[in-house]
Amino acid sequence: MIWIDITNIPHVLLFKRIIRRFNVLLTVRKISFIEEILKLHGIKNYILIGSHGKSNEEKLRKSSERILKLIELVRDVKIGIAKHSVEFARISFGLGIKSYFIFDNEKALHIAKLTLPIVENVIMPEVIDEKRLPIFDSKVIKFKGICEVEHVRDFKPNKKILDEHQLNEHEYIVIRPPPYFSSYYKIMYKNKISEKIFKRIESLGYEVVYIPRGNERVKGFKTIKGIDSLSLIYYSKAFIGSGGTMNREASLLGKISIAISGETLAVNKYLENKGILFHVRSYNDIERIINRCDDDEIEHRAKNLLRELKSPIDLLEEILKKEISS
Repeated sequence: MIWIDITNIPHVLLFKRIIRRFNVLLTVRKISFIEEILKLHGIKNYILIGSHGKSNEEKLRKSSERILKLIELVRDVKIGIAKHSVEFARISFGLGIKSYFIFDNEKALHIAKLTLPIVENVIMPEVIDEKRLPIFDSKVIKFKGICEVEHVRDFKPNKKILDEHQLNEHEYIVIRPPPYFSSYYKIMYKNKISEKIFKRIESLGYEVVYIPRGNERVKGFKTIKGIDSLSLIYYSKAFIGSGGTMNREASLLGKISIAISGETLAVNKYLENKGILFHVRSYNDIERIINRCDDDEIEHRAKNLLRELKSPIDLLEEILKKEISS
């Protein structure tokens, strides 16, 4: 049996293929709308265990509690997979579980320090410079691509999303705030996605659709949560976010993808250089990008790039087949 530990919503799309093709023990950390997303993708067999803290002390307590609970479940597991899970790294190291750890955010130094020195195998995009990370004895396995390739490669948009939320194709813009409670928030996100952006988008003639991090709402604008976000983005005019997973998904879907943050990740810089992601530091640039971008050209670039790139799951699936047969 293979242990997969999911600690964030995007990991559902990332690991879905392995969950369906292998005998898996799936543990999931409670975070925002993750159970709705698991249900959306037909994943029923999972164990919900632990949650995420807000303050440093609460994060430490929650992580420690989660480790103790997970030990009882995975003590006999031989192989484990996770992305950015601190509890997974500590348990794998302590119990001698052969670990494959996906990592793609070099700014998440808190996570890096707590995981990369002790996991057995680190899988990361080749555009990340591992020499700048605290990797000691771990084997580094690089792939030519980004994690979000797995999210969108076989994606088929569902137009029902428009009827369900009274939206018109290409007449709305999706906005996603930064991860306020992540350890790397203060490092990356000096700018906030404020209501000024919402009003400016509205003044351009587009409806604003807000995908929250939690239960927050923005008064006067449509808030949608726990849904098929890929379809929502696919039928939109553009996506504005903090430079995280959804920005990269939007880029690969061929949408105008605008990232607002103080820092840029290596995977984002790669997509910027390919002309399918736009990183802005001034709100004034947003209107210019939306008005001047050639939608068809961005879609064309995205399709061509998607044909070239690999998913980490391509690599991982081959590794797991060899592990199981040996």
